Order: sequence, then C-alpha cells, then structure tokens
Amino acid sequence: MAHNLPSDSELQAGLSDYCWFRRDRTSNGGGVACAVRASLRPVHRPDLETDCESLVIQLGSCRPVYLATCYRPPHQNMAMQPIADLIRRLHATGRPYLLTGDLN
Repeated sequence: MAHNLPSDSELQAGLSDYCWFRRDRTSNGGGVACAVRASLRPVHRPDLETDCESLVIQLGSCRPVYLATCYRPPHQNMAMQPIADLIRRLHATGRPYLLTGDLN
C-alpha cells in the first residue's frame, strides 16, 4: 500500500517541499518509492496499478499526467506481463504518462 512516509524518514531529509509515496513489499523488504514536488499536486492512483511492484501518481487535475514507477526483479521473465498490463492501463486513460523504474 502506498502512503506518505513518516516525517522522520531519512528519505525526506532536506526535501520538505516534496510529497513522498511508497508501496512496500509484503515480504522480504523493499518496494518502490517516489518523491514529487508538492506544487504539482500529486495524488496516488492505486486504481491504475497492477500486480507488479508499481506506484502510480497523478500530477495535476485539469489535464493530468501520470508518473508510474515500477520494479522488475532480475531473472523473472514472468514479471513482464504485469508491467505490460500497467502500460495498457496508463495508455487507456488517454493521458500522457511516464514510466520509470528498474526493469532489469
């Protein structure tokens, strides 16, 4: 589940004008995180996320742009299908999007 990081997180050091989001793994630690300047009015969009380790943030509201961050573990070919599903969901919105992350 993605949420704003606690205010004492070391990730936030010196970045008080940013909103932090993260989606933790349910086991073995890790996950994905994203920092977005607060002036861009970021909103978490879990309805666009898929079963891959992903996090989708909407920037703006009148003409939104989506920022998707995902992680594909090395040597896991089966992990490509959920990433393809994520791209299809983003494309179906008809809005611009940027996919970032570590796709190994």
